[in-house]
Parts: sequence; C-alpha cells; structure tokens
Amino acid sequence: MVDGAGNLYIATGPVVRKVSPAGTITTIAGSIQPNAPLGDGGPAAQARLAHVAGLALDGAGNLY
Repeated sequence: MVDGAGNLYIATGPVVRKVSPAGTITTIAGSIQPNAPLGDGGPAAQARLAHVAGLALDGAGNLY
C-alpha cells in the first residue's frame, strides 16, 4: 500500500514497516522480540503482534 507522500507500507508477519521514497525503512508497528509486550499499552513499534492480516489508509493518511 502506498500513501499520498509515496511511502510504501509493508505488513510482514508480526510487523508493519514503512519504506520512504528515499528508501529509508522504519518499523511502524510490531516487534520480533520475544519479550515484547502483547497488544496495547505502549509504543506500537515495541508491541508484539500475532499477525498482521491487512492494512488500510484513510483520507487523512492514518494507517489502520
């Protein structure tokens, strides 16, 4: 999925990553660390997710 700024969002297993038009890769949500907390309550990039099944962007650029 690509947003209006040209950022590519990739869901791979338990993580969501953003690739900027310049090629910079950033983890947006999820962690592969076995001791990461499950679910809500902390930063999205440090949460352990079971599996990302899909992504969606709204008109304001919010990622779901």
